Formats: sequence, C-alpha cells, structure tokens
Amino acid sequence: MRRCHVLFFFILLAYPLASHAQKERISARIDSLQSLANQFRLHDVATAITAVEQAQTLALENKLYMHACKGYNQLGSIYLNIGFYTKSLENFHKALALSKEKSWLDFEAQALTNIGNVYYFEDSLKHALAYYQQSLKLSTRSHNLKLEARNLGNIGMVHSHMANYTQAKEYLEKSLLISRELKLMEGTCLNLLNLADLYYRQNQHDSAQYHFKNALALAEKIRYTQGKIYTQMGLAKVYSTLQDNEEANNLLQAALALSRQVTDNNATKTILTQLSGLSAQNGNYKQALSYQREYSKLSDSLSMLAQHSEQQHYFNLLEAERNINENRLLKANVAARDLELKASLANHQKQLAITFASVIAVIMLIGIMVFLLYHYHQSKRNHDRLQQMHAAIQAQAKELEEAYDKIRQHNIELEGNIQERTRQLNQQNRQLIQYAFFNAHKVRGPLARILGLVNLLPKAEHQTEFHFILDRLNESAHELDKVVHEINVILESKTVSQDNFN
Repeated sequence: MRRCHVLFFFILLAYPLASHAQKERISARIDSLQSLANQFRLHDVATAITAVEQAQTLALENKLYMHACKGYNQLGSIYLNIGFYTKSLENFHKALALSKEKSWLDFEAQALTNIGNVYYFEDSLKHALAYYQQSLKLSTRSHNLKLEARNLGNIGMVHSHMANYTQAKEYLEKSLLISRELKLMEGTCLNLLNLADLYYRQNQHDSAQYHFKNALALAEKIRYTQGKIYTQMGLAKVYSTLQDNEEANNLLQAALALSRQVTDNNATKTILTQLSGLSAQNGNYKQALSYQREYSKLSDSLSMLAQHSEQQHYFNLLEAERNINENRLLKANVAARDLELKASLANHQKQLAITFASVIAVIMLIGIMVFLLYHYHQSKRNHDRLQQMHAAIQAQAKELEEAYDKIRQHNIELEGNIQERTRQLNQQNRQLIQYAFFNAHKVRGPLARILGLVNLLPKAEHQTEFHFILDRLNESAHELDKVVHEINVILESKTVSQDNFN
C-alpha cells in the first residue's frame, strides 16, 4: 500500500515536469518554424507563410500565447510585404486583441505600429497617423526606446506626406537622435531616408541628395538591403527631377535587381512603375509598356498565390489594377502619337509661317532701302544748311568775342574805381566812428552837467549857491567848447557829407 502511495506521489511530481519539458520542446519547435519563415520570407513567400501557420497552430493548441502573438505579427508582415493588405490587417488585429487581453504593452504597441504601416501603404494617412500615435503612447509608457524611435519616425513620415513639413522634421529629428543614441543602424538609415524624402518634397534637392547619399552609404555599410532599395528609389526621384534621367535609370535598375533578389514585391512594383514613367517621359513608350507588362506579370504571380490561399478577392483587385495600368499606358501611347501628328502639323504651319515671314521681310527690306536713300538725300541737304549756319555762327562768335574783350576791359576799370571808392568810404567810416565816440563820451558828459546845473539855478537859495552853480556852468561850457573844437579838427581832415552822417 505504501509503495502505491509512493508511486502515485512520483507520478504527480513527474507530470508537471514532463508537461513543462513538452512545452519547452514545442516552444523550441515554434521558434524554429518562425526562424525558418524569416529566412524564406524574402525568397520563398509560400514556404514562409506555411512555416508561420504551422507555428501558429502549435502555439494556439498548446496555449503558448506569446508565441502566437509574435506569429500573428510575423504573418501580417509577410502579407504586407507582398501587398495583401486585408490579410495583413486581419493578422495584425488578432495580435492586437491577444496582446490587449494579456496586457502585453510591447506587443500591443508593435501591433498598432504594424496596423499603421498597412494604412500607410494604402495611403490612408489619417488612419496610419492615429495608430502610430497610439503606439507611441504605449511605447513611451513601457520605456521601449527602440519602438518609440520607430514610431516617431513613422509619425514624421506621415506628416511629410501630409505636407506638414515643420512637424515632420521635428519628429524625424527626434527619432534620428534616439536611433543614434541606441546605435540602431537600420533605424538611423530609415530616418535619414525619411528626412531626405522630406527635403525632396520641399524642393530642397541639394539637402535631399545629401541625406539620400548618407542613408545609402549607411545601408551598404550595415548590409541593410531594404534600406538600400528605398534609398536608391529616392535618389532616382531626385535625379529625375534634376533631368538626369540616365543616373535615375541606373539607380532604379540597381534597386530593381535587389528587390527581385529579396522578393520585396511592394518595392518591385513601385520601381517598375517609376521605370515605366521614366521611359514614357523619355518618349520610349515601348520600354514603358514592357515595364508595365512586367508589373502585370508580378501581379499575376501574386494572384496565383492569392488563389492558392483562397483569396479570390485579391486576384480581382490585382487584375483590375493590371488592366488600369495597361489602359493608362495605351492611352499614353495614343496620346504620344497624337502629339506627333500635332507636332507634324505644327511643323508644316511653321514652314508656311517662315515662308510668309520671308516674303514680308523682303518687302520690308526694300522699303527700308527706299527710306534710307530718301533719308540720305535729306541728310545731305540738311548738312549743307548746317555748314552755312556754322559759318554764320562762327562770325557771330567772333563779334561776341570782341565785345567780350571790351566788356572785360571796362570791368577792370570799374574794379579800380570801386577799390578807390571803397578806400574813401573806409576812411569816412573811421572819421564817423571817432565822431560817434566824441558824441557818446565827451560831448554827452559836459552837456548833461550843464542841463543839470540849469535845473538847479532856480532852486538856489543863497547868493553863494547861485555863484557856485554859475562857476560850474562856466567850466562845463568851456569843456564842451573844447570838445566841439576837437570834433571840428577831425571833420576838417576830410569833409563828411550830410548823407554819410545819416
């Protein structure tokens, strides 16, 4: 009985251990399948999808939900890479729901970013921005700097496409700073690429070219194939804008080779569209149609995969897209022929215009020659008249010169008279100044005393006072007489007229 209890105890102890070991083996198997999918996602999409789906089945059956959440994100990324946006959204939303249920902030933020990526590729920029902003809040809460930098870059990229250039630059520079601090080479490369695209959209082609080249150098250094592809595509846009179509074509060809190598169908389709447009721009519509047919073949290959995955809806979309693009190129070809006919007609009209202009020019030339001949005779007659007038003017000039000499001599004589008269006036001024001095100082004094003494005479009370006042009057009168005598002496040296005194 005791042995049974011991055996039962060991069974109970061994069961959890065996169960844990089995989960570890299954977890390792799931990791192996997901790694296999990562290896084949760029070369054999079907194999990659099959591997991830097998990993998902194992994860869900054994309730390994973290692996399942990772698998949903991985499968959604593969579908996004080949352009199956609806299928991609379906898997990303499953990852979002599972991560919310388990409160895994990092997985939830990652799923939100991936959903934003799908909307970005579908050109639903407002939806993409909303999901990127939600993911940024979660990554900031969880202190996931790597995902925070990625979301800042994505938000900046969306603002750039929405022409909010100031906000775009702010977000992209923040993302670039964090990426460099964390030494996230791929993130740094993508931020340089997005900054270059921002400058390109602002028509700052030198800055765009500089950042594209830096991004390309970094992508080559770290062997980041997708970064290299998109950088070459961006540089090609710059060179195409600068009318360097040969360099743009070389870059697109290099990017096309890489995108085919890694089976990046989104990039391949974009490159083929760019090459088709570039060829049409150069007038090579045959080559443009060739690129468009290659685009259609790629869409056909994707439609086969869609059929295999029971995605008939995607096949219809791809077929419609192929027809639209082929019709667009056929219309472009017809438009080109129409332009050629119009150019031929314009050339014919130009030739008629040139002939008509030549006839008009000959008539005008004859008219100009007649006019010039008439003008020559008129000029000759005018020249003779001018010579006669010139002779008359010379005679008048000689007479004026003689009159000028006489006037100059008269002016010299007048100048001498003026100088003599000025000397005399200066002498008279000096005499007047002396007279004014005597009048102001020497005459006024005695005269004032005489007037004062005269006023005192009636007030004298005694005979003594009266005689004293008379004596003072006599002295002041003699003094005044002396001053008048001095003035007469001054005035006798040169007679001063009454006008000068005034």
